[in-house]
Amino acid sequence: MLEEFRNSFRGTTGKVIITVLVCSFAFFGASSIVTLDFGGRAPVKVNGEGISAQQIESRLNIERQNILQRMGQNADPSLIDEALLRSQVIDRLVQETLLAQSAEEANFVFSDLEMDRLLFNETAFRAADGSFDSARFAMAAAQQGLTARQFRSRISEGQALNQWVTGIDISEFVLPHEVEQYAQVSNQTRDIEYRIFRINDLIEEVVVDDEAVVQFYDENSQEFQTPERVAVEYVRYPVERIEAEIAITDQQIQEAYDAFMALQSDGAEKQIAHILITTDSRSVDEARALASDVAARAQSGDFAALAAEFSEDPGSADFGGDLGVFMPGIFDPEFEAAVEMLSTVGEISAPVRTEFGFHIIQLVDLNLQDVAALSDMAPQLRRELVEREVTRRIADVQEELANVVFTSLDLSDAAATFDLTVERTELFSRNGTASGITAEQTFIDAAFSGLVLNDEMNSDVIQLADNSLVALRKVDYQGPDVEPLENVRTDIVEYLRFLAAVEAAESEASALRDRLVNGDIVDVVLEQASEVPRFGSDLPANLTQAAFRAVMGDDAERRVFLTRLERGDWAVGRVTDVQDGELRAEERDDVAEFVEGAIAGAVLDNVVNDLRTSASVRIR
Repeated sequence: MLEEFRNSFRGTTGKVIITVLVCSFAFFGASSIVTLDFGGRAPVKVNGEGISAQQIESRLNIERQNILQRMGQNADPSLIDEALLRSQVIDRLVQETLLAQSAEEANFVFSDLEMDRLLFNETAFRAADGSFDSARFAMAAAQQGLTARQFRSRISEGQALNQWVTGIDISEFVLPHEVEQYAQVSNQTRDIEYRIFRINDLIEEVVVDDEAVVQFYDENSQEFQTPERVAVEYVRYPVERIEAEIAITDQQIQEAYDAFMALQSDGAEKQIAHILITTDSRSVDEARALASDVAARAQSGDFAALAAEFSEDPGSADFGGDLGVFMPGIFDPEFEAAVEMLSTVGEISAPVRTEFGFHIIQLVDLNLQDVAALSDMAPQLRRELVEREVTRRIADVQEELANVVFTSLDLSDAAATFDLTVERTELFSRNGTASGITAEQTFIDAAFSGLVLNDEMNSDVIQLADNSLVALRKVDYQGPDVEPLENVRTDIVEYLRFLAAVEAAESEASALRDRLVNGDIVDVVLEQASEVPRFGSDLPANLTQAAFRAVMGDDAERRVFLTRLERGDWAVGRVTDVQDGELRAEERDDVAEFVEGAIAGAVLDNVVNDLRTSASVRIR
């Protein structure tokens, strides 16, 4: 039972959950971290506040990727109902906006100081030694498509909203007898007797006559259509020819290496530490004076010891003020400017004032990445220079080839002008083939374009995945057609046998159900199952659910259940006994938390519905 609770329970919405992302909208899923980009000619407005087309598309992309990931390795994007998904995304964004507006109207805020404390104390952003690791934070931000500063702002907005949602969450409670009642029902077990009618046991007895096959074929001919197919001829200008014409000099490689070295120097990692003197308990002048004194002592003293003694940053003081590797975009501009000025390990800045107080910053370490020698990097640099030149030249070649293709009735002029060979494909459909040029979507799209398919002209010059250039034209076409009956007869027979077996299973199960209700089962052998749990049963899920929908009592008809299982099997049975569940002491807190969470979720749903009812929502 505990495992079932843990799988179902959503947790207290006010808890801070920061790993790769922050659950800023705990009741709407992690994807709500996406930016709410309001303004412009918004297609959706909520109480006058716009939800932009860009935001909707951004969320759509994320939701689409989530669906494809759940589909697995062989995901088919065409199975996604785009209209339905768009509607769901817009509805979710409207709900999130309504909640955010309510939180703002209620003056819920999350201060910058609290934000800093939260981040510095969050274990997900800590290095192995326990100090704040800004690189981890920046990586988490990048995975959300955000800068570190944007990610920080987003977390802050989410925390303010969570404060509002938490008010609803913690206001709900459950009484002890309600916990007992829930456990009795949830932990309940049942004794049942049942029988499963399996289509595999019945399908061998099914005989399908030819008349039925023909009738099904005639009535469903649209299901047996072959796709339209096209065959094309094409010329291909290989990228290798362009590469062969490019000569890279040693001077170019040296210049590329020098530029790379300069970039590595600019991007050196700086590990920093700081001491924070706040104005929480002292005036600005007093804080400035203390910071100046500590900075002077740090020039010849133990910085870590001074941080432990004087720093009022709870996230780093116990670690010698260590802030880990410095990543631009996380701290205040004044703080970051001071860090940029530090260039020598051990160097200490003068006191720097930000809205949090005065910082004394030390450059703890400067890590220049190991850079290979010129001789080792020369092949890679040469290749990059070639690729860069190919990118520049390929546009010129594409334009030259397009000029010839556009003014020709076929591809022979292009072949002669550029010394290319006219090649030809077999017929292929819009699904393409498993390999070869007809497996490339760009090539398929060009072949089925109106220019080629309907106007029967040369295609535009297209660029393949390997950067080769191709032009093509239609040479043959076969429109959609109905497969001959003989080609699909076997499939039809198997399908009709399956339908007949399912119908037979349902018929026999229904007949047995009537006998169970009437008590006429003296000659029927039923399988027995004792103490079947509501969750985690070894029986088929639909059978278990049907057994728990049945009602134990004197009414025989209500004790009997009938349900369809997977693949068309049918099950029928009846409940013979019910055992109330018990609540163990170690489960009580989990059960209470789960029930309270469920009640809070329902209350929040009602709040959102009320907000939606009274809101002005316009969707263009």
